[in-house]
Amino acid sequence: MQPTFLGLLVAALGLAVLFRREEVVVKTALLLTLLGSGAVVNPPSLGGASILAAPAFTGFIALRNLMTKGGALRFLAAFRVGSPGFWLLLAILYGAVAAFLIGPFFHGKIEVYPVSRPAPEGEPTFLFPFEPMSGNLTQTVYSIGQLVLYGSVTALIATRRSHRAVLDGLVFLGVAHVAISLIDLATYYSGTGVLLDWLRTATYTSWTDNEIAGFKRISGLFPETSMYSIYGMTILGMTLRLVLARYRTRITQPVFYMTLVLLILSTSSTAYAALTVASALFLLVALKDAWLLERFRTMRVILVCGLALFLVAATLLLLAPGLGDQARVLIDETITNKMSSTSGAERSNLNAGAFKTFFDTLMLGAGIGSVRTSSFVLTLLSNLGLFGTVCFCLFIASLFGRDTSVRDCDPETRVLANAARWGVISGLIAASASFHVFDLGPLFYTLAALSHPRLLVAVSLPPTHAARQFARRGSSPTGTFARGA
Repeated sequence: MQPTFLGLLVAALGLAVLFRREEVVVKTALLLTLLGSGAVVNPPSLGGASILAAPAFTGFIALRNLMTKGGALRFLAAFRVGSPGFWLLLAILYGAVAAFLIGPFFHGKIEVYPVSRPAPEGEPTFLFPFEPMSGNLTQTVYSIGQLVLYGSVTALIATRRSHRAVLDGLVFLGVAHVAISLIDLATYYSGTGVLLDWLRTATYTSWTDNEIAGFKRISGLFPETSMYSIYGMTILGMTLRLVLARYRTRITQPVFYMTLVLLILSTSSTAYAALTVASALFLLVALKDAWLLERFRTMRVILVCGLALFLVAATLLLLAPGLGDQARVLIDETITNKMSSTSGAERSNLNAGAFKTFFDTLMLGAGIGSVRTSSFVLTLLSNLGLFGTVCFCLFIASLFGRDTSVRDCDPETRVLANAARWGVISGLIAASASFHVFDLGPLFYTLAALSHPRLLVAVSLPPTHAARQFARRGSSPTGTFARGA
């Protein structure tokens, strides 16, 4: 087991940030989430699983938090009873218990589509007798790592009086995402894709050189287009909220529109399904703002976006009529005839099998890493059962609950929390269309940590005393929020 060159760089970066300010650690963690197929090490003992850059960096984030006075208590406060972290903790703990204690009761009695066992050659999906598998261990370890990430980011950010640096980190993340997507396209069409190989060191099967109707399937630094689409949808929701908040619009507006165009050009049915649902959701938000608050900015952004896309499409069709035929083929393969394709049939089989597993296990779930699906909703049901699914839903709902209201926050905290929330929801929408495991990735859990404004308020009391008060009361260590203009 030898570390990759990327692994050495991540280790050096981790050691360096141990002596930097808290927001630098968070910004670095955000940027490393772009490396969706960049492994720091590929240990054979984990059944072919790779340890990616961002999860590996979680250890340095946790260590940096422990080096901060009162960091351990602030970490524990992130999981106090009734907080979003508490429900996430329950969901993951139950999933682990289901994998190692409940699941064995069903071994050999039911059949599942496993996460970690390949199907026979020529069979896209294949049912296997339910038994222990490496996915139980790897996915549980990854999920516990995300718990540590969530708590550590929450604790680190709670020590800062200003969140502008983290906001700028979100903006830069959007810029970097667009840049990497364009580099992916440029290296593919120029035949220089080998230049990115050192950033694609994971042992996962990759589909980075595929085309549909002459269009390159954009994957960025992820192993496949669907994962790129989920990440891109997260960036899209986040940047849209920044645009609506008028935060650095000279940068965030172009990033938002370019991210949208890249998702449309990605040829991903996941992106198209997610964009449809997200557009309807954003339109409802716009109508609510216009009707109740007499704010028309959200509506204007959506209308301008739709008009711009229509004009771009019309111009391209006029200048290059052949694109119309390619577009029709693309629509047929990714939308119209998707369910009749091999990929569509595989997804249907996986989801039907997962739903059956949910009932076969008496709604208890087979445990984290047990069942492969093609929808995060069915991943929750089949792996975590009814109880774990309810806990995870409460985790998401509590990020938007009354206790997490942003009305009394200072302007920077309000913008940061709202941008993170929109990113979380957009990513969840895309994952519900196509995602096969429980671990939603470091970006999702980092944004979830940034979504809770009452955990983002700077600590003005001595750190240890403030953390104790924070954990006991379940409120801000400072007692009140500064009112924003």
